[in-house]
Amino acid sequence: MAAQVALIFASSLTALAPPEHGPMLLVPLTSHAAQNIDTLVAQSGAVLTGIGYLPGSRFVQGKRIRLLPQMLRSGVLVVTGSPPLCGKLQGK
Repeated sequence: MAAQVALIFASSLTALAPPEHGPMLLVPLTSHAAQNIDTLVAQSGAVLTGIGYLPGSRFVQGKRIRLLPQMLRSGVLVVTGSPPLCGKLQGK
């Protein structure tokens, strides 16, 4: 039973892992991160593509290697996701 739970948990983590490049969902974990997320996106070279349903969350198009270290240091979780499934497209 424990092995099955571990396998399901590992599969869930893999499913949420951000792609090497492409659409990603940024979820701020603190109020400070939420206030600074747009600046962090601009500094990472990513392109804002939408607004997520979670407070302060943003969808971006970018490269994981440039996004992940800075976002994690700043209290922002980076997961796979795209606006049509989890939020609204930018400008709509």
